Amino acid sequence: MSKAKTANYTEQDIAVLKAGYTGADNATEVAALATATGKTPASVRAKLASLGLYVKAEAGAAASEGERITKQVIAEAIGQKIGLQEHEVEGLSKAPKAALDKVLAALA
Repeated sequence: MSKAKTANYTEQDIAVLKAGYTGADNATEVAALATATGKTPASVRAKLASLGLYVKAEAGAAASEGERITKQVIAEAIGQKIGLQEHEVEGLSKAPKAALDKVLAALA
């Protein structure tokens, strides 16, 4: 015997999600929609994604303010200062970021 699958979201719930989600403020909108539909925020996010509506939030203010300084960028700066070859820079970029920051600061 197979059980009939019950819909987790009614057509009314889906209409609420479509009307209430703009993607402008993910955390606030998802929380409000979760309250309105009686679901968890994770469930609402998943449903919005399955509907093709969910827009992933930007990764912090650093990404929007300019180029993020990665280990690769720091390793390349160190490599330029001391004349490393490309394969040496690649190996250097695998070091911890804190150590790379200290080396670059000592070279400055």
